[in-house]
Amino acid sequence: MCARVRGLVAIVLTAAACGHDSTSPPALSHAPITFLRGNGQSDTIQTVLDQALVVRVGTGPDGQSAANQVVRFQSVQDSGTYRAQIEPLAGGTPMPFFAETTDASGEASIVVALGIDAGVGKIIVTVPQLGYADTALYTVLPGHAVSLLAAPNDTDASLGNTVTLRTRVVDRYGNARSDSVSLSVSSGIGSLHGHTLTVSSYGPIQVVGSADGFTDTTTVYGVPTGLLAASGDAGGIYTFNVDGSHYTQISSIYAGTLKWAPNGQSFVFDQTVAGLYGATGLMQTIQLGGQVATLVNSGATAIAYPQYSRDGQWIYYDMYSTSQPIWRVHPDGTSDTTIYMISPEGLQFPSPSPDGTQLSYILGGEQGNLKILTLSTGAAVDLGVKGVSDVWSPTGNVIAYLTTANAIALIRSDGTNGSMLAPGPYGTQFDWSPDGNWIIARNTATTRLELINVTSRLVVPLGYTGTVGSPTWH
Repeated sequence: MCARVRGLVAIVLTAAACGHDSTSPPALSHAPITFLRGNGQSDTIQTVLDQALVVRVGTGPDGQSAANQVVRFQSVQDSGTYRAQIEPLAGGTPMPFFAETTDASGEASIVVALGIDAGVGKIIVTVPQLGYADTALYTVLPGHAVSLLAAPNDTDASLGNTVTLRTRVVDRYGNARSDSVSLSVSSGIGSLHGHTLTVSSYGPIQVVGSADGFTDTTTVYGVPTGLLAASGDAGGIYTFNVDGSHYTQISSIYAGTLKWAPNGQSFVFDQTVAGLYGATGLMQTIQLGGQVATLVNSGATAIAYPQYSRDGQWIYYDMYSTSQPIWRVHPDGTSDTTIYMISPEGLQFPSPSPDGTQLSYILGGEQGNLKILTLSTGAAVDLGVKGVSDVWSPTGNVIAYLTTANAIALIRSDGTNGSMLAPGPYGTQFDWSPDGNWIIARNTATTRLELINVTSRLVVPLGYTGTVGSPTWH
């Protein structure tokens, strides 16, 4: 039976010897590296330990003397940091590597300096000529308390769900200490059980932490349930729950205007960002599994702003033309046809009513009058307000539109009850929740997506967003 040998290098050599390779060195004997003093110490960050690490090297496997052997001390890097480094006995700057030669007794010593990150520091000690290795361990403790750090912050959670709060006292380098922290809800509706918050209201719930004379506040936002999708600023289509869970990239393709199919199994998209910037002659669909299909290829004529009818039978879109501006096509690419208008005119963002009998749209270029087209007659009515983009509510005769000041406003389809919803500034593409209670839009100042309640005007930021736009809700 092969003898067990300590050390990483020794293990490799022993394995070779057990394989009976005639070219391998003989199996090593039990000649360990002994830590005489200084191993296993514990102290706070940035401490230079008073007790040096003293090691003794045993006789070599073939009887070699332990004297005058080179001993290598190597710090182990963990997550980009060294928690324990080395100084020579004579002093100097801490370093991750140092070599020392054993004295006549086979001993070698170095000084250990602790780093700035709490945790376990490791120094590997090797004797290359003898094939020995072992590891000295150090516990690095946090330093003095300097502040309270509330975490997580700007977190979203659905009603009834819980969030574990990680508010901690920290030292000057942000290492968490074990001090007891007291938490209390200062605003919003939520209940605390220890460090667990149960969300009971929409919008911000602020929890104040206090300890050792320090205070800090974390904010958790209560949000509705639902499945969102959005297009990435650098490309890609993503799906995720409103609370940020199950964040998934389904494709790396670039999408401008992105809209869910009513069945929730696919999307339609163009490449338009705003106005007609980036528009192409393609309108495509993509399945949740990432399969892309081209529905319409107009060649050189720009296609933009696709939107499903609420029954999922049609996709309405704008072809950049003043003579035949509005088109529609079935989701399988058949029956691609124009929509009759008594007075055709350039437009953008055609959005069908819930019953499919009318369309809202914005006249002209990037800013124009908001109009309503009756499909059976081809007649259009001006609602008397100007906007940039529009989306008809899925549940009633209310249209949300982006104003010329990039705010979101509401108006009924008969032109009455116009009102400001949220100042923004918001991006061109936005969407309603399926129940008609919320709108999701991208705040272009913060780059984050925001939920806007159409009744209370409550605005709830989604803190986990910031690199996606053109949100759509299923």
